[in-house]
Amino acid sequence: MVSTAERIAIYRSRMHDAGMREIRIWVPDERTESFARRAHNASVVLANADQQDDGLREFLLSNTDDLLKQLDATEGAYQW
Repeated sequence: MVSTAERIAIYRSRMHDAGMREIRIWVPDERTESFARRAHNASVVLANADQQDDGLREFLLSNTDDLLKQLDATEGAYQW
């Protein structure tokens, strides 16, 4: 029977051989009340900014279109 440590080592070796690199990062815990409150507050700020700035919506839409065109052009370019 292969130990957990050995399975992890095999997996990491296989991923490394495939050109992948392991990284570890700390991210906000979205399960907390403080995260939910901050996310809600940020969404309110963004919604209000969109209503107050006539050019913002057009800017976002035009850049989204450009991004989608770039993604379409590179479809299949990334092999995970």
